[in-house]
Formats: sequence, C-alpha cells, structure tokens
Amino acid sequence: EEGDENIYLGIEQEIVVEEEIIRNISVYPNPSVEYIDLSFTNNNTLLGVINLNIYDVMGRIVYSNKIHKPGNKGESKKRIDISRLSIGQYVLEIEAEGQKINKKFTKR
Repeated sequence: EEGDENIYLGIEQEIVVEEEIIRNISVYPNPSVEYIDLSFTNNNTLLGVINLNIYDVMGRIVYSNKIHKPGNKGESKKRIDISRLSIGQYVLEIEAEGQKINKKFTKR
C-alpha cells in the first residue's frame, strides 16, 4: 500500500558486538633490561584467567604465565621478570576469553 513505510520482511537479525575484554594495554619500559610492566583495563568482572606468553623472533614461547582472577573492572598491573631472556626483540601475547593482543618489546 502506498504510504506504508513499515515493511516487515520476516527477517530477524541478531547483531552481536563483541566487546574488548581487556583494553588500554601498555608494556613499559620499552626497551627494558630487568622487567616489563603490563598494564591494562579489565572490562569484565567475571574474567577468570588472562594468559601471558612471550615469543622470541623464531616464534618459540620463552615465557608463559597466567593472571588468575585479575580482579574488579578497571586498571590492572602485572610485572614480568625478563632478566633471563637474551637480548633481542620479543612479542608479549595477552589472551583472555579467546581474544588475543600482541605487544612488541625489546630486551637490552
């Protein structure tokens, strides 16, 4: 009918927006000698575990750890000892609930 602007096509679409669970990630100091500090914002109060892996340039895991129950929503911090790593470039992988974020850093 003319003038009928509300046309229903019988199609329902569910829109899923996946919210970042961890964000505002920073790794410092960079470059570093003894340790790196990882800071991030936790968007999920129910988050159980954050997995941390450090990869060398050959893709080998040289460090692996978990942050259990990172706490309430908001800012969190973790210090990682890198004193035993060889001098070079590395990638810190932060994984939570299937979301992965990579941050590069240099060990001096």
